[in-house]
Amino acid sequence: MHHVVLANGVLLAGAVMLAGTAAAEAKRPTCSERGGSTVVRSPSVRVFKKGDDVYGCHRGPRKVFRLGTDFSPETAGAEVGVRPVRVVGPLVGYSYFIRGRGASRQSLRVRDLRDGRTLRLIDYSDPEAATVSRRVTDLELSSTGSLAWIVAYVSSTVRARPPPVMKSAEPKGHSEGHRSEPMS
Repeated sequence: MHHVVLANGVLLAGAVMLAGTAAAEAKRPTCSERGGSTVVRSPSVRVFKKGDDVYGCHRGPRKVFRLGTDFSPETAGAEVGVRPVRVVGPLVGYSYFIRGRGASRQSLRVRDLRDGRTLRLIDYSDPEAATVSRRVTDLELSSTGSLAWIVAYVSSTVRARPPPVMKSAEPKGHSEGHRSEPMS
């Protein structure tokens, strides 16, 4: 009799676990176009925002992976974001950042949306966050998962320096206001 009670207890616990998993699956966003607003898409991949969360999915396996959170400073006194985002084949490349309250954390990431694996994780945090913030303004993703990015420096407390003055590259001996006469 003791074994039957134990067996029934195990079966009951298994049923509760399955019910909990089914409930969690029901809350998880789907790859469907109806779920959230699309950030970027390709024939096989969709990246979308639902609430404050950004997700990526591959339409083949239809698995959805959370990429991060995205909200403005008005929401929490800090800016958190997943942008810019690029998609090539099953890969998604993006910058994930947190800025505000004297701190700046940023990473560049590449994930394979077929299985959710992180292929690249580059910590690009800013050690001078109290005075200058680095922002990834654009990035490119290759089919092998390599990243290239462009960074802008934004001053938060110190007035930004003006851009450097470009000087012309004239041949030596020539300057403005001086004319060379041909020899006769």
